[in-house]
Amino acid sequence: GDHVSMNQQVQNFARTARRLTRLFGGNSSYAGEYLSRCIFHVGMGSNDYLNNYFMTNVYDTSTRYTTRSYAASLIRDYSAQLT
Repeated sequence: GDHVSMNQQVQNFARTARRLTRLFGGNSSYAGEYLSRCIFHVGMGSNDYLNNYFMTNVYDTSTRYTTRSYAASLIRDYSAQLT
């Protein structure tokens, strides 16, 4: 399948939440209650590591970060995207 960036996934979710709110007659409380009962699966980081960190012939990420500092950077980015 196609690669969908985390930013795009967050935008897609926001758009879906707005649509649900409209389906619930504009009542965001009902939409929020509905979404609170959903199960969400978030898979992240594998492409960041495989492509950006370990493909040293393509990306210089591993020369700019240690494994620990790169993980911390990803956590910061994901945290900002999810809040």
